[in-house]
Amino acid sequence: MSDHKSVQETESTAAGKVSEALEATRRLLMQQRGEDTPKNGSEAKLRESFQKAYQENGVDEPTAAAAARDAALGLGSKDSPAMAKAEDMAVAGAQAQAKEYRQVTEKAADPEAPEAERQQATARRREIEQNLGIRNQPIEVKAQTINSLDPQQTAQNQQAETNPLSVKRKALSPEQAELKTDYQEKLEKGGVLPQTAEPASYDMATGRGAKDSRYVAAAQQELQRHQILKNMYQGIYEKHGVSPEVAATAADQLARGSGANRSPEVRKAHEQALNNINYAQQVSARQSSQPTRSSKNVSKETTAAQPALGRQTSQKTAIKDRQQISQQQTSADKIWAKFSPGENGVFQAMAKGNAAMQRLSDQSVAKDALLAGHEPLNIQKAIAQNSAHAKTLEHPRDYARTTVKKAEASPEVKEKQAQDEKRAATLKARPSRKEAQKSQVNSPIQTRNKPRQKAKGKDRGMSY
Repeated sequence: MSDHKSVQETESTAAGKVSEALEATRRLLMQQRGEDTPKNGSEAKLRESFQKAYQENGVDEPTAAAAARDAALGLGSKDSPAMAKAEDMAVAGAQAQAKEYRQVTEKAADPEAPEAERQQATARRREIEQNLGIRNQPIEVKAQTINSLDPQQTAQNQQAETNPLSVKRKALSPEQAELKTDYQEKLEKGGVLPQTAEPASYDMATGRGAKDSRYVAAAQQELQRHQILKNMYQGIYEKHGVSPEVAATAADQLARGSGANRSPEVRKAHEQALNNINYAQQVSARQSSQPTRSSKNVSKETTAAQPALGRQTSQKTAIKDRQQISQQQTSADKIWAKFSPGENGVFQAMAKGNAAMQRLSDQSVAKDALLAGHEPLNIQKAIAQNSAHAKTLEHPRDYARTTVKKAEASPEVKEKQAQDEKRAATLKARPSRKEAQKSQVNSPIQTRNKPRQKAKGKDRGMSY
């Protein structure tokens, strides 16, 4: 009994020390920002963004709220147990959905299962695809995403548990040793822990993959975890005006657990976000405090300020051109918002470092937009202006044009175009209303009736 009591006291003491250290870190961060109290307005807004992102990635509300409080202050998961818990839940949620995806896919394709169960499985599969950001993506993209989140373990993987590589290792050739070094650097750069990257790089250098090496499989999962968290944090910073370069570097460090007290990059992004939020709030407050002018006064001022007639015409033309450009821009943005997989999905996290997946995703966007009836030119603009892959290219418009052409060559789009042409030909073959009325007027029946009607009118006039 006394042993149990001593264990409880030890745990309580340790928890107290962690709490004290966490509070000390909070005070240090506020001192570094030169504040006695937190920026209530801007920090509250940033906290809302963190909480929303956590919940969108499967974290329950209490955990998301606690983690967002520390994240908005500038902490990382190394110093915040709440953030560590929220990150684990976000990644575990994605992995669990990938595992469930395999199950419901099998159920939906099982011919012996009841129809109601198959329909339910199909609906759940679509829901998971939406959550993971792979809805309407090509089959190859879906398979790669699911396999990365839920790699299938083999008997050989299980055998590796009892026969660690440190015991069974053989000397590597110079070429293999060079490969191992290169693999390990890339894995660690991608967010894999050194203790995982080292044995995984050995296996990769000897030609083993995730199917026959648990170390390589574990490295792939850590890469996936890092990408999910990095993408989530980068989206939050960019939402509040932090430059993409600064946001990406800070998100990489935050995904590794380093907050503003450990990473200058995180501190820089955090300060930019808070300053941008604060500035936006000040501008909004000034605009709301300014008295509004009546439309009548505005009209008078505009009329008084009008220059010569020729200049008026050129101004109207310029305004009309700007309006057309604005409408095209709005249309392109709407197309991307409707058909792209979004910014926070698991697929987007994976696609950020994979050009082939990005190209497949852009082709899928183009195909879906064409099938929905959007103009190819607007689709090209949507891809050129919004695609992450297009932004890395020297000529994004050429890439967008090629992407749309590939989508137009797909069987689905060709079939739709053929149907549209057939429908148009049918409508063209039909006589218009005017032509139909004209043919009725010139028909023999109408011609025979006309003299009789005229004669009646003439007789009535004469009798009168």
